Amino acid sequence: MLTMTEFAAQLRIPLATARHWRATGQGPRGRRVGRRVLYLKSEVDAYIAEMFAASIRPSQPTTVDSDVLGGGEMGGSNAA
Repeated sequence: MLTMTEFAAQLRIPLATARHWRATGQGPRGRRVGRRVLYLKSEVDAYIAEMFAASIRPSQPTTVDSDVLGGGEMGGSNAA
């Protein structure tokens, strides 16, 4: 188990960010044990892996609307 301070250090984020994430339900779930908030290491590791995987996914190909290029029904032609 990791304390909130250890959790923040592992992710290299400010402690205030870890507190904000906990308050807003972001990141792995912290559990209150007595006066401390603790994180399961396995959940923290899974969260890190998920964020890493999301950051390296190939982006979706972008599509360009034909109207932007002047090839649609409404645009691009000056013929009357």
